[in-house]
Order: sequence, then structure tokens, then C-alpha cells
Amino acid sequence: MFKRLCIAALVLCVGYVVLSACLWYGTNLEQRCEIGDSGACGELVLSLMQKCDNGDSEACRELIPYLQTACNMNMECYNLGISYLNGQGVRQSYKEAAQYFQKACELNDAKGCYNLGVLYEHGQGVRVDYKKSNEYYQKACDLNVAAACSNLGMLYEHGQGVRVDYKKSIEHYQKACDMENAVGCYNLGVSYIKGQGVRQDYKEAAQYFQKACGLDIAIGCHNLGILYETGKGVRQNEATAKEYYGKACDLGEQKGCDRYRELRERGF
Repeated sequence: MFKRLCIAALVLCVGYVVLSACLWYGTNLEQRCEIGDSGACGELVLSLMQKCDNGDSEACRELIPYLQTACNMNMECYNLGISYLNGQGVRQSYKEAAQYFQKACELNDAKGCYNLGVLYEHGQGVRVDYKKSNEYYQKACDLNVAAACSNLGMLYEHGQGVRVDYKKSIEHYQKACDMENAVGCYNLGVSYIKGQGVRQDYKEAAQYFQKACGLDIAIGCHNLGILYETGKGVRQNEATAKEYYGKACDLGEQKGCDRYRELRERGF
């Protein structure tokens, strides 16, 4: 009843008492959000998201209707999609997640485009469609989502949804790596080892494996160790190779553990 009175007061603007009541109503974030105050919805969502991220399951459930309200106002659709993707506050649903990521992407939310691309690539909530995955990764990459550029590079490398185009794969790996995406840097290193889309160059490969390793990609550290052990692209140095194998092992790469042990047994 009071909500109707407030809305009527906003429309009619009659009487000091009614207007005061409306102003009082407007001080409550939940109520302001319900009547379309986007700023109030944003504040409320932020507060509940912080509690939810800190493990408050009740806050996660309370968050959903406000995310829905905000999404109806073309806000927070991405975060609503994430809630459905992870089953946080709602029953997990890839299909629902895809719908909200779609809306977020239409609103030029880069992360919404990226996640929609992932769902189309893996057939989660939608049918596998590499062409659509390519489309959404491309939009996200254009909006500077590094992981989207890296994934797009892999689609071009393997000819999924597009013709195989190694030069385009290199272009996208490079953009991803320039934005500190470890997978993009690693894939560049592999491309230089293979001479795929670029002239084979072990020195360049070493530089990209070095960067990938610095970004904690275990296999990047392992491959850099191989280059130091064999002296390809770098001066041969078994002790340095052992260091990189050790880091690869610490990051969970069993091959790094094996090579580290072999070099240690050989006295390095």
C-alpha cells in the first residue's frame, strides 16, 4: 500500500505530507531499488555481493532478486549469469547463465561475451557452436579480454568454426600475451618452436616460455628448462634448467619433477 502511495505522490506531487512520506520511502535501499532507482540497486547489489563472496549463503540468496531487478534495468546481467553458472544463491543452470551472458554481451559487457563464447565452445547450456564461440570471443577480444584473445587464437590454430589460419592465431596469442595472459604467451612459445605461423625461432620461444613461466604456467617452465638443458635458443646451462624444472614441479607438472630428479642424480 505504501509503495502505491509513494508512486502516486511522485506522479501527482500533491501535499507536503505525502511528499515527505515519499522522501522517507526513498531512503531505504531495498525499496528504492524496487521502484527503479538504479543507483540504489547498484549499492545494494555491491553490499550483498561482498557478503556473498565472504561465504554468507543467505546474502547469496537475497542477492538474486536484486540482480534480476538490476538486469531488467540493463545492469548486473553478467553477475546474474555468474550466479547461475556457479549455482550461487540459485540452482545451477548453464542455460540461464547463457541467457544472462547474452544480454550482458548485447550491452557490451566484455566478460559476458567471453563467458558466452566459453559456453558455446563447450556446449554448456547451449549446443556446441564454434562459429558463435568465435563471434563472442572476437567481440570480447576487441574489448580487451585477454583470455578471449587466447581462446580465439586456439580456434584459428585448430580450425574450429573458422578455417585454419596460423597467422591469425599468432596475432591473437600475441595480443593475449601483451595483456599478461599466460596461456597466450605459452602458445606463442609453442608456435615459435614449431615454426607455425612464424619462422621457427628457439630464442623467441625461450622468451615467451620465460614470460609464461613468470605467470605461473607450469608447462612453460618445463619447456624453458628443456631449452636450457639442450642449449636451444639460450646458452646451455643444466643448473638453470634444473631451476625451471623445479618450478614446473612446484606448479604441479610431473614431467618437471622427473627431469629435476634426473638432473639432480647427474650432479647438477
